[in-house]
Order: sequence, then C-alpha cells, then structure tokens
Amino acid sequence: MVKKICLLFFLAFALFSCNTSKKIIYFQGLNPNDTIVGKSKRGYEIKIKADDVLAITVSSADYLAQEAARPFNRSYSAVTAADSEGTKRLNGSNAQSSDSAVSPTYQVSEDGKIIFPVLGELSVAGMSKVELIKMLSDKIKVYINNPVVSVRLVNFKVTVLGEVLTPGEFEVASERFSLPQAIAKAGDLTIYGVREEILLVREDNGVKSYHYLDITKADFINSPYYYLQQNDLIYIKPNKSKSATSLIGSNFGIIVSSLSVLLAVTTLLIRN
Repeated sequence: MVKKICLLFFLAFALFSCNTSKKIIYFQGLNPNDTIVGKSKRGYEIKIKADDVLAITVSSADYLAQEAARPFNRSYSAVTAADSEGTKRLNGSNAQSSDSAVSPTYQVSEDGKIIFPVLGELSVAGMSKVELIKMLSDKIKVYINNPVVSVRLVNFKVTVLGEVLTPGEFEVASERFSLPQAIAKAGDLTIYGVREEILLVREDNGVKSYHYLDITKADFINSPYYYLQQNDLIYIKPNKSKSATSLIGSNFGIIVSSLSVLLAVTTLLIRN
C-alpha cells in the first residue's frame, strides 16, 4: 500500500513538473540546430504622438553657415495658435538655447503640432524621426546651406504591472525597445506570472488597443508588438495558483502544514 501511495505521488509530481515547465519556459519550439526562427520587422521606428517631447537641434555641415543656424535653436516660450475650435495653447517645454548642453525641446500638442523657430507651426504627429528630419531639413535649407537636423524622443516610458519582481514605470534611453527588455527591467516575471497571456495596452490617436502576447512561443519575435512604443502598458496576470493563494489568504501555510501532518499520520497508520 505504501509503495502504491509513493508511486501515485511520484506520478503526480512528474505530471505537475512537466506542465509547469511548459508554462514558465520562454521561446519554446526551438530546435538545437535552429539559428533563425524568423526575421523581426526591419526598419522599425516609433511614430511621434501627442504629448511627446522632442529634442531638436539644427546645425550646418558648412562651417560658414553655423551662425545662420542659430535662429533655429533659439529658446522659445509657449505660443498661442489658432485652430478650428478657436485658440489652443501649444507648449514648448524646457526650451534651451543652442549654447546649452541640453537641446531645445518641443512638446507635441494634442492636435499633433509643435511651434518651431522661424518655421512656425508644424504638424508632426504620425511621423517617424526620419520623416521629421527630412521635413525640417527641406524647410530649413531654404535659409541655410547643408542643414544638419537631429531629433530625439525625450519622454519614452513604459509601464509594467502585475506578476513581476519590480513593477513600475521605466524610462527608456533607446527608441528600439522590446517587450523582453521591458520584462527584464521589471526584474522578470515571478513564478506566478502567466506567460501565455501578457496584456499590452497601447494608445494611438486617442484610441486604446489591447493585445495578448505569448512569450513561451519562439515565433513571438515576429509579433508586430515585439517592439514597444512610448507609453505602452504591460500587465502580467497571476496564475490560478496565485489567485487561489490570494483567496485563501494568510491561512494557506497552515492548511498546507495540516495536510502534510495528516498525510504523515495516514502513512504511519497504513504501515501499522
């Protein structure tokens, strides 16, 4: 009888271990000889959105034109511009002069515009950095020779919540930032985190979208949501074990201990 009980426990443990490993291992499905499962999206670039803060500097490849570039880097204050609804405040936050080590920054208004020195009001929402640089260069070369424009997104942040070691909001230096990198910044998922249904909440043009991602599958790297965008929110929900533990509360340890004692007593009675 004791041998049968031990065998049952061993089989249950083996099944549980197999099931658990499938739920916690990332990028499953790779063979030892695999080198590339798929190609990630080339030329990935985030798009500029309302409320983004852009650091923009203008100079010239022509040394004699450096002075002519100065007006495009002047500090500026909030400017009032008219739109179809009346007047709207367009902010230029933390603006600095070109003599400063900090680039002038421009906050994109709710309707996707910035006020740029000399050029005035520009619609930038929906553009990539490359597209914005080209547009600015084309407009500025009317005034100076060989303009050199630099654009950087200052406020790239993502939020990670749920079953991770250190949930929170994280500032990102790179503009090419993936979901695995965000998970790593949050200290990785706990053993209770559901890896097959990671929720990504994204907002584009005022519309929120929801996407569920499975990082246990190797082909996840081909997902259009592998790379994150500014202000993305990631939520890791708890598995059934953690949810059950939460329902039982602080008595969970006592229950487990009681069951262990009961099992030991039952085993002794069977032996006798």
